[in-house]
Amino acid sequence: MAHIAKGLAETEEKARFKYIKWDPKFVFEKPYVLMPKAPDDFPIANFTNEDGCVESVQDIRGNEQLFDLDQHGFAVRTYGESDSFDLSSVDSDYIPSIHKLLKKDFGPNTEVITSDWRVRNPGC
Repeated sequence: MAHIAKGLAETEEKARFKYIKWDPKFVFEKPYVLMPKAPDDFPIANFTNEDGCVESVQDIRGNEQLFDLDQHGFAVRTYGESDSFDLSSVDSDYIPSIHKLLKKDFGPNTEVITSDWRVRNPGC
């Protein structure tokens, strides 16, 4: 069984995920996917996916405080600046508030760079 955070119920699901297949060109060229329509003669991605092994997946809802970046490689933070999302204020309000949240965890001198953002519509 995979490592379970102390205090987390030992319930799990099995799932298989897809991962980027390694290609030696990634030493010099980062993997990419073009979101806007690419010209007909240009590939929209420079990688292929491959199936990984079956892995254990646990629902951590309600136990988010049990996970930290140093031990688990991720941390869950609550963002409560607003109950609504205003697309027009992403650059002026939302991104700076996320930078502030990250600097709270990593220190005030941490450089935080937002290189790109997009809104996903789960209804599509």
